[in-house]
Amino acid sequence: MSPCPNPQSLQASVDATDIDLRCALAFSRSAMRTLAVLSKSAHAELDRCLGEEIDAVAFDDGPGRSAVEAIIEEARASLAERRHEVERIRRLEEALTEEARRLGTASSL
Repeated sequence: MSPCPNPQSLQASVDATDIDLRCALAFSRSAMRTLAVLSKSAHAELDRCLGEEIDAVAFDDGPGRSAVEAIIEEARASLAERRHEVERIRRLEEALTEEARRLGTASSL
């Protein structure tokens, strides 16, 4: 029978894994948000891929399935919310550009 592992060493490994996972999730969220604002088609593709990931998790039926599904759904909702925010910003930019163009034309008269 092998000796019991050192609890401190085990905790250090768990802590290191937790840090790695948190960093990976942060980078992933950042990349998804960046891609989502690039275009409507990029956002639609991200949403489609996340939907496929939910299907894969449901099919796999592994441990933590419901938690993983909830996290993916939360990411989809966050992306949808951000898409609406980006659309409002684009419309505002277009309105300001058009107004600046109009004012430039009016001042040259």
